[in-house]
Amino acid sequence: MIHGLPLLDPPGAFVHAITDPAVRRRASAIAWHRRKLADSDVVEIDGLLVTSLPLTLLDLARTESFAAAVVALDAAVDTVEARPRWDARTSRIARDELVARLDAIAGAAGVRRARDAVSFADGRAESVGESLSRVQMFPWGVPLPDLQTEVECPSGAMRRVDFRWSDASLIGEFDGRVKYGRMSGGGDREVADIVWAEKRREDDLRATGASVVRWLWNDATDGARLVALLARYGITTARRQPRPVFTKGTR
Repeated sequence: MIHGLPLLDPPGAFVHAITDPAVRRRASAIAWHRRKLADSDVVEIDGLLVTSLPLTLLDLARTESFAAAVVALDAAVDTVEARPRWDARTSRIARDELVARLDAIAGAAGVRRARDAVSFADGRAESVGESLSRVQMFPWGVPLPDLQTEVECPSGAMRRVDFRWSDASLIGEFDGRVKYGRMSGGGDREVADIVWAEKRREDDLRATGASVVRWLWNDATDGARLVALLARYGITTARRQPRPVFTKGTR
C-alpha cells in the first residue's frame, strides 16, 4: 500500500477510487466512490493523489474485518512506547485524532466497527503476525499480554520479547519466516548461526524461570489452535466460544 500500511489479505480485483459526487465515471477495474473530501484528506505520494493516512485507516477500519483493520492500525497508531516496525514506512498518528474523526461521522456505516479496532490497536506490535495473534486471542477472552517488553536475564543481558504474561511467567514469540530474515541482517549469515544464537537467547530467557512458547503463521491464523497452544502453558480463556468480532469474511 502506498502509505506503507501492511495488509492482512491480498488486494482485491478492483482499485477503489473517490470522485466528486457530481462526476460520473466508469472503468471496468475501478470501483468509484462518490464523496466530498476536505483538502486535508488528499495527499500526494510518489506522484499519486491518495487519501490521507487517517482517512485511509478509518476507511479500512469501517469496511474491512476487525483483524485487517487492527493489522493496519497497529502499524500507524502512536501508542506509548511504540517502536519503529521492521518494515516501517508508515507515519504514526495519535489515537485521539482517529477517535475525533469517528465522532465527527457518528452514525455512518461501519463507525462502531472502526471504534472497536481503533481502541484495540497497539503500536508496539512489530509485525502482521504479532497483530493477528492478538486479534485471535481477544474474542476468546485470553488475558492480553504486554508487547515488546524487555526481560533482564541472569546473564545480565536485556532480551526483548514479543509477548509476555507476567502473572503466568510466560513469554510468547511469534516466529515468522521474515523474522529470521531480519536476524540475518540482510547478509550472508549462516542459518545455523542464526538458530544457535536464537537458542542461546531462549536459554537465557528460560533461566529467568519463565516458560517460552513459540508459534507460527498457521497458529496465528487459527484462533482455536493458538488458544489451545497457550492453554498448555496455563493461559486460560474467559469464553468457551469466541466472541464474534470478525465482520467480513473469516478474518
